[in-house]
Amino acid sequence: MNKNFLLALGMAGILASCDAPTSETANEESSLEKINEADHVLAEGASTWTTYEGSIPCASCSEIQMTLRIESKADKTEREYTLTEVYKGRQEGDRTVESKGTYEVSYGMEGDQGAMLITLLDENGNPVNTFLQEKDSNNFILLDKNKKMIKSDLNYTLTKK
Repeated sequence: MNKNFLLALGMAGILASCDAPTSETANEESSLEKINEADHVLAEGASTWTTYEGSIPCASCSEIQMTLRIESKADKTEREYTLTEVYKGRQEGDRTVESKGTYEVSYGMEGDQGAMLITLLDENGNPVNTFLQEKDSNNFILLDKNKKMIKSDLNYTLTKK
């Protein structure tokens, strides 16, 4: 009798699970499907690109229009960038220089141990430029070669687009 009771109880559980889900359960499943789809995309190494733009001072031209695009990958094993610099107002005419490479993120600089720094590296791994990401903003500030703030009243800021 106990075996029949357990068998009947198991059958009732199976039948109950075949009932149509409530709207609340259906929404949860739909949300889970979306999350699983996102996880699947991230698992395939999908990346997103963020663009920062601005004009910085130039000693031999009127300004340098910079466009920095940085890539973020879910696996964080490789971070790429493209940097386009347009030297405006040159005697010979505008000049465009495009560079690509990888970048590294580091933390801490003189006077601010929590500062987040983005260092662009060329194809040989040599530093090209370093930017400070301002806290609570969408700005990158170009630093000097020693990873220090440039002492100037001029603007060295790129803003997220």
